[in-house]
Amino acid sequence: MNNESQNMNHSNHSSEEEEEIVDQAKLESICKGFKINHMKMKDGSNGKIMWEKSDWNLDTNEFQEFKHKNLNPREFREMNKIAFKNHNENLPKELLLCKSIVREINFSSIEPIDNFEIVQNYYLSRELIETTKFHFGFVIPNSTNNWEQIIEAKDEMIPYNILSGKLKVETIFLTNGEIFLKNYITIFYI
Repeated sequence: MNNESQNMNHSNHSSEEEEEIVDQAKLESICKGFKINHMKMKDGSNGKIMWEKSDWNLDTNEFQEFKHKNLNPREFREMNKIAFKNHNENLPKELLLCKSIVREINFSSIEPIDNFEIVQNYYLSRELIETTKFHFGFVIPNSTNNWEQIIEAKDEMIPYNILSGKLKVETIFLTNGEIFLKNYITIFYI
């Protein structure tokens, strides 16, 4: 009986590792097939476009990968949640005067994405000051989608000259609660 228990435990452990490897391969496939085509930020009160960008670089060749021969699949996946390099983005300081912003993201995906959502963490001088979460739902494979989110202004906004260059936005892209991509942007208000 003892040998059977050991064999069953070993068998279950291998199955879990195989599932982890399959999950990792699926996340990598989603990441490689995901593209932001363009993004716009509009004044929520009148629809005026305040900022737009169409040259997003989500090149997975720029990933910083941590490889270590002693990591199990779960540890490997956790270590590789760091995505492409940090980059800077210039936004108009007038965005901070808007009562609400409508952010429009146009994205494409080769793979289906279950329960797609974005979580954004805002850090000022390395201190977390706010977290926002946006839920899209199911993404059809081989599709291009427009997604608008409304972002309401806080009652008291931090002045642009304090935020500029010190505000870092960590954007986390998830499927079923699993991270498939992370992005770090340092915001400069001009």
